[in-house]
Amino acid sequence: MNIRSSIYIFLSILIFQVNAIFRTNVLQPYNIFLQPDPRNETRFSFQLGYEGICSTQAFTPRVDGASNVLQIFQCKQDAIAAFKGFAPETDAGQYAQIFDINDDNSTHGIFTPHAKLIIPLNGMLGIQGRLAHNVWLHAYIPFLYAELSDVCWREHNEKTEFENNNFPQLLQTVGKVGCLDLFNGWKRLGFGDTVVFVKWQQDFWQMKPILRNVRLSFRGGLNFPTGKKEDINKLLALPFGYDQGYGVYFAGNLNLFMNYDWRFMLDLEFLQLFGNTKTRRIKTDIAQTDLLLIARDCVYVDPGFTQQYSFMLEKRSIYKGLSASLIYQYFKHNDDTYYPTTNFGNFQIINDAESVQEYTTHQFIFKLNYEFNQYATSGSRPNLMLFGKYGFNGKRAILTSSVGLQFTYAF
Repeated sequence: MNIRSSIYIFLSILIFQVNAIFRTNVLQPYNIFLQPDPRNETRFSFQLGYEGICSTQAFTPRVDGASNVLQIFQCKQDAIAAFKGFAPETDAGQYAQIFDINDDNSTHGIFTPHAKLIIPLNGMLGIQGRLAHNVWLHAYIPFLYAELSDVCWREHNEKTEFENNNFPQLLQTVGKVGCLDLFNGWKRLGFGDTVVFVKWQQDFWQMKPILRNVRLSFRGGLNFPTGKKEDINKLLALPFGYDQGYGVYFAGNLNLFMNYDWRFMLDLEFLQLFGNTKTRRIKTDIAQTDLLLIARDCVYVDPGFTQQYSFMLEKRSIYKGLSASLIYQYFKHNDDTYYPTTNFGNFQIINDAESVQEYTTHQFIFKLNYEFNQYATSGSRPNLMLFGKYGFNGKRAILTSSVGLQFTYAF
């Protein structure tokens, strides 16, 4: 291996790349569809990108249509159920005894949460290097600033004398007993998970009337949990990444280059995470809702399998180096499984939580890409990309709609 190849590997190991951002479709810089095609005429490239979020909305299971971001798991939260499932001598158990008279009612202490999620800063710096035998090394530095504000809870039993007389500050008590901030929102700035991967691709030219070229590509690497971790004491302060340890990342795609400069692409992407042990909030009763979980326990997390399926149709050479593409992507993370390390929690109840179960996203991406010096056989190749993203449908996920701009300089 020569010195230049060693430098590429060293740089790639040092650079960060986001793998996923807290159950949402926010900018994934390693997304193969947001990268220009590597050229054999160049050996190195830098990228600078920015994505502006226009809207955020949650898709709640068993509910048609979009909801507020705080309704990602349930539309309504049960504050009384938060005290169930604890021993009578505990603080939570003492509060639970007050409501024994309505234990099976499930009509008191119900709240609908609302908040505003904004992502004013969402950028990316990337680097790529070409090695021998059609192998490329990819690495990226995304940075994200997100803020949850204007938190409010709409009460559905304001005229119920039972709660007014016995528990005038129900949510405040839930927060106090569970050490959970339910009212102040948060501001979070940081990176995401590190993914170091290599990519191989090979062209197989075809002399057919319609099909001109078949390109096969494979990529793989490791996922490192360097993203900002979840804050379990704040409201929906989900991680900037998977928050679940190391993993193996692998993917592949098939490109069909047609006559009249049309291209079709199918991409399959998979990630298998390894389990880890950490403190998380867990359910102690089947009636509890995910934003108001009081109990905390050390559990071993066995992550579910992660997969993404993508399709692209592209028209190339619309005007010189200008091309246009339409991409559809489906993302799914299977159920996680929590294994308690103590005798405190019940396995079935813990894994009934919505936040443990699978989440999915759907999105369309439309991009315009202009490649300067398209037909040059040497020298630099600047590239400018404008893209728009529309997130729709899904389950237990926050989807965004956005526009972005990315500049690449290859030489």
